[in-house]
Amino acid sequence: AAQAASRQPPSLALPGSDRPRRTSPPTTGRSSQSGTRRSAPIRAAHRRRKRHVCTTDHPSHASRARAGGRWRGYANWRLELLGGATLIGASGARVTLERKTAGLLALLAVEGELVRSKAAGLLWPDVSEARARANLRQCLHRLKKALGSKADTDHSLQIVLIGERLSLAAQLEVDTVTLESRAFVGDDAGLIAVRGQLLEQIDFDDCPEFAEWLTSQRTHWRDARAAAFNRALRDPAISSAVAWAHEWVALEPLSEEAQRALARAFAVRGNRALALQTLRDFA
Repeated sequence: AAQAASRQPPSLALPGSDRPRRTSPPTTGRSSQSGTRRSAPIRAAHRRRKRHVCTTDHPSHASRARAGGRWRGYANWRLELLGGATLIGASGARVTLERKTAGLLALLAVEGELVRSKAAGLLWPDVSEARARANLRQCLHRLKKALGSKADTDHSLQIVLIGERLSLAAQLEVDTVTLESRAFVGDDAGLIAVRGQLLEQIDFDDCPEFAEWLTSQRTHWRDARAAAFNRALRDPAISSAVAWAHEWVALEPLSEEAQRALARAFAVRGNRALALQTLRDFA
């Protein structure tokens, strides 16, 4: 009998569980009845947490939902700042941005994260800080409302991540960011194809500091395009050389390099008369 008792396991395992069944009540100082009373709300809270995690309409769960392919709102929109200011959806829906909204998104696209008070001060410099921040809130509200009316999904699109520091959603595609990334790896085709300047035909005379910033950014993009033309036209025999050289001259009419590139493109094609005329006209 002693040998048989020694061969018995010390406890029995529950079916489907690795935990052994308790052979005696827990010694916690509390009755098992009170433990039973606590278990019901704990189970209910667990069920609520599971339901909350499974939803996709809460921003904090966006990454979890995107992993399952159920959150596509951010990636459905593209922001175009060169040649105007427009948000374009995957279905072709277009939202033309208001002047101050365009300025705000351009700031965030170029500068990245920005303190709310700084953005408000740049775009509403002639009012108090409290009024400027209120104008900024209204601006963001109008943007959200405009996107909601043209959304490609049932979810509210959050283009701007809102807090004390503002930033664009990482999944939003921005033309300026894309073009600079491509140019960095030697792909100048996008820059050469650009038509128009940053926030073209949008003036900010009432925002002097922002207007100065915008002028510097427009100069940056003009210089970037000129550099792209210069690199592309090192071989004047390429098929698009004449057209690209004309565009470069239109972009920088006082650039000697642009005029010489046009003359070389004419000369390579056997049109020496036009090549000489181009150089004479510039001189």
